[in-house]
Amino acid sequence: MATARPVIRVPVHWLSPDGSQSSHPVNGEPCIKVGISFQSPVAEGKQLRLNAITWAYALLDTGAQWNLVEEKLVHERQSPALETLTNHGATGSATITNHAVALFLKGTPDDLIHNTGAGTIDLSARKVPWRMILGRKFLQTTRFSYNSTRGIKEIELIQDPNIV
Repeated sequence: MATARPVIRVPVHWLSPDGSQSSHPVNGEPCIKVGISFQSPVAEGKQLRLNAITWAYALLDTGAQWNLVEEKLVHERQSPALETLTNHGATGSATITNHAVALFLKGTPDDLIHNTGAGTIDLSARKVPWRMILGRKFLQTTRFSYNSTRGIKEIELIQDPNIV
């Protein structure tokens, strides 16, 4: 059986509620910088390009099933809904309107466009440094190590040879 190999490594930033870099993982939230677009990538020769990108931080949340993007951003960009999903959790069920999202990730050795879906979340009453939550729908395509003193330093988006 072949092993999954990394395609791109993306640094993780630990952010305080005011958006500043935290000196310790206990005092911050693990985030990555992403370019968020609700438009499909456009081919330009051998390259892909995204239009209408909003650069923001996305929170890495291993406890979240779905990806969520700020409701205000969805309305500003007039993103059409793809489908309605039901999320079942410990405290009950919730209905999520799913939107197509293309994420532009800057990393090593190269940059990457990752297509995914995201529901919406109202962040208007919360003071957070991020505009998106990346849950297990996104994290299932990554690999990372957690250390209690250093937290997560980077995530690797992986290419699994067993997934076609």
